[in-house]
Amino acid sequence: MGPQLVITGTVTKDLDILVTLEVADGNGVFVPLEIVLDTGFNGDLSLPAQVIRSLGLTYRGRITCTLATGEEAALSNYDGVALWHGQQRDVAVIETGGEALLGMALLMGSRITIDARMGGEALIEENPPTG
Repeated sequence: MGPQLVITGTVTKDLDILVTLEVADGNGVFVPLEIVLDTGFNGDLSLPAQVIRSLGLTYRGRITCTLATGEEAALSNYDGVALWHGQQRDVAVIETGGEALLGMALLMGSRITIDARMGGEALIEENPPTG
């Protein structure tokens, strides 16, 4: 099977868009993770601490982030690699206590199509620049 050029997902009963994204562990082996697409998150990826530890990602330090509540928090930041439109892409991974999120920084340059209904399909396609 060739590289995944279109990332597919599903609208859940809770109206989240759930996609499967392959993220490399510390040995370079890609592991599929179910991640919620979150256009309100402007980073690449956020993952729960236990997922980061199981992947063995490299710690980079702490960064200050503004949470959805408007509060600022210092969060741990890690280096990661994801398969994105068939290519390996370096990603910044923020450690969170909540669910895994795919944010706008990773989505940049992509086109998202959503069949907005429970069980509907979501497609994330590479969107080449025009002009």
